[in-house]
Amino acid sequence: MKMRIAAWMFLLTLVASSGSVVHAQAPAAPEPALVPLEVQIVLSRYQGDQKVSSLPYTLMVNANGDTATTMNMASKVPVVTTAFGPASGANGQPPTVTQSYTYQNIGTNISLRANSVNEGGFTLRVTIDDSSVASLDTKQKTQNQAVSDLPVIRGFKVENTLLLKDGQSRQFTAATDRVTGDVTKVDVTLKVLK
Repeated sequence: MKMRIAAWMFLLTLVASSGSVVHAQAPAAPEPALVPLEVQIVLSRYQGDQKVSSLPYTLMVNANGDTATTMNMASKVPVVTTAFGPASGANGQPPTVTQSYTYQNIGTNISLRANSVNEGGFTLRVTIDDSSVASLDTKQKTQNQAVSDLPVIRGFKVENTLLLKDGQSRQFTAATDRVTGDVTKVDVTLKVLK
């Protein structure tokens, strides 16, 4: 009888204690630390093999950060807007022509986001939106007669992700402008700041 009571007591103790068992949860993975980076982006323009311009931009970004680094470098360029008066002026005079100007933003917008990957590498998400006024040479004016005497505003937009390590450079993209024939190349260099 004492054995039965002891067995029942043992069983009741097990049942009572099973309700208070706390299940251990796996610890949350620590968030990756911020890593300060210096990123140089160079937009170069070529006519054939000759480099005609090179625009460097240096941006600081924290890898694993919550926000992107953005940069906007622009100028407002006047663009002529022409308005014509009535088809014939007073006393057989030619119609009046009025010129006014509107301003258009011309420049470069860059957005950059970085994250660490294993073995010391970083992914760089780069977005570039660049616009500029193109000057056409005589041959290009002949080929594009509709725009030969008007300003040509060219645009270039690209978005891509690169994988780079400290001190590494890579050509981001190369593209040819169909009106001018100029080739735009973008080079990116990453440096980890200590």
